[in-house]
Amino acid sequence: MVHPRRHPPPGPGGLGIIAVAAVVAGVFFGRAMSLVLGGMQLRGERRTLGTETTGRAGVARATIPVGVPAAEVLRRGAGAAAALPRAEVTSIDPEAGTLALRVGMSWRSWGERIEITAAQRFGFATDVTITSRSAMPWTLVDHGVNARNVERLAGWARGL
Repeated sequence: MVHPRRHPPPGPGGLGIIAVAAVVAGVFFGRAMSLVLGGMQLRGERRTLGTETTGRAGVARATIPVGVPAAEVLRRGAGAAAALPRAEVTSIDPEAGTLALRVGMSWRSWGERIEITAAQRFGFATDVTITSRSAMPWTLVDHGVNARNVERLAGWARGL
């Protein structure tokens, strides 16, 4: 009967080679995953982002000029919540000119936090800035959910 030859455990030099190989493999795997996840994010954003909307992973923002006073924008906050499915108004701060919304969890996201800021420019001209961000700050891919939220709310703001 032939016994398989047993190899001694690797020495210090062998462990160093294994460690370097593990680091190199980790770098390649990390790069591949960033390309995959980044591609998914870009595809989701390209479907929804307009020219005045900017975004990065987990955050989208747009500023829309409207022809109503800032106080009126905040007063119509319930209409903003109605523009999004499952959205609810969480706070209104007339002094800061902000309206906060929350959208619940779905199969695409852990939920979103949305802030609408109404800044009076002059007369009845107001700049409405809409920011939608993922509820989980470490979100890498939101599949364009935040950009869609901003686009829907931009439509609401244009209709004021």
